[in-house]
Amino acid sequence: MEKVDCNRFDKEHMIKIDLHTHAKPISKCSKLTAQELIDLKIKQGYGGMVLTDHCLGAYYFPVSYVNYVEEVIEEYIKARDYGICKGFKVYLGLEVNIQKPSYGDWLLYGITEDFLRKSPPLNELSQQELYKLCVANNVLLVSAHPFRSGMFLGDTSCMDGVEINCTPCDYYKKDQVFDLAKEKGLLVTCGTDCHFEDDRFYGGIIIPKQINDSVDLAKFMKKTKLKNLLVY
Repeated sequence: MEKVDCNRFDKEHMIKIDLHTHAKPISKCSKLTAQELIDLKIKQGYGGMVLTDHCLGAYYFPVSYVNYVEEVIEEYIKARDYGICKGFKVYLGLEVNIQKPSYGDWLLYGITEDFLRKSPPLNELSQQELYKLCVANNVLLVSAHPFRSGMFLGDTSCMDGVEINCTPCDYYKKDQVFDLAKEKGLLVTCGTDCHFEDDRFYGGIIIPKQINDSVDLAKFMKKTKLKNLLVY
C-alpha cells in the first residue's frame, strides 16, 4: 500500500489527521491537555485529530462508568470547541482496554455521545461482544498496536482493522501490520499514539476537509479502506 507524499497532497481540500491521541485528565498517562495537544498538532502540520482517550476500568472511573462517560464527553466538547477556534478538527473516538478473552487495546471510530451514554461499560465486554455492539452502531473496531509485546491480537473475524502505530516500539512492525491486513482483508489505519510532545513521528491519514464528525469519518474510512491515504 502506498503512502501519501505530505509535500504533494491537495492542502486546499484535504487535511492530515492523527487517528490516535490522548489528553489528560481522561488519559491519566498523558502529559498534555487537549488544548496543548491541539496546539502541538497544529505546529506539526495536522489539520485534525481523533481524541481516543483511554477506557481502562476502575482506575479510570473509580466512582462510576456513567460519570466517566460524562467526563469523556465534556473533555471532547472542550477540545472540539477549542479546535474550532483554531481551525482544527477534533473527532470523538476511544481506546478501550478489554480483558476477555485476554488483554487487548481497541480503537473505536464513529462513536457518538449517544453511543457512549447508551452502551454498557465497554471495558467489561469481550472482543466478540464489543465488535457486535460496534457493528450494530456502524462503529469501526481497530486493533491498536497489534503486535506490541504482551498484547492480544484477537479474533481477526471480529475486527475491522489494524493500526500502524508510530511509537518507537511499534513503528518498525508496520510490515507485519500490512501483511496481516492483506491476508485477512482488514483496514489499515495509522496514528501516533500521542501522549506527550515528540517531534519524531507524524503518522496519520489524509481526509477531505468537509468531514466534520466522527460518524462521517468512519464512513469515509470504511468506504475508501484508506488506500493511498496513509501517512507514516
